[in-house]
Amino acid sequence: MSWAKLKPVIYMILGFAIAWLLTKLLSSLQNALIIGLMPFIGLLHELLHLVASIAVKASYKFTLNGLFIGFKIVVKNVRDFIIIALMPQILSVLFLILFLMLNSNMALALMLIHVAISLEDLNKATKYLASLSP
Repeated sequence: MSWAKLKPVIYMILGFAIAWLLTKLLSSLQNALIIGLMPFIGLLHELLHLVASIAVKASYKFTLNGLFIGFKIVVKNVRDFIIIALMPQILSVLFLILFLMLNSNMALALMLIHVAISLEDLNKATKYLASLSP
């Protein structure tokens, strides 16, 4: 089965799983706070892509196409693409550290949400990493 056919199914399963997890682990107030933080996290995610794009001197263009909000990036090599694609995972690592240090279910939920919204980046980076292997 191709990724294009499997992707919507994975997104739906992740969406339901994360929603179920949030209702089990968090209070209503925490759930509302997470929903309020999601646009900020998305903006920070895209900002980290931008910072990485500038750092590797890639050409980029901001785009808004339906539900897709992000950057179209032209890179010189695969290494630059991987750097740009994975830079926002700093947020996932930060949320994981907060979860481990504070035992905060809210930090765990934010990490899971961020990983879920990063699936496209992670998938492409993994594909290109695999192509670099000898």
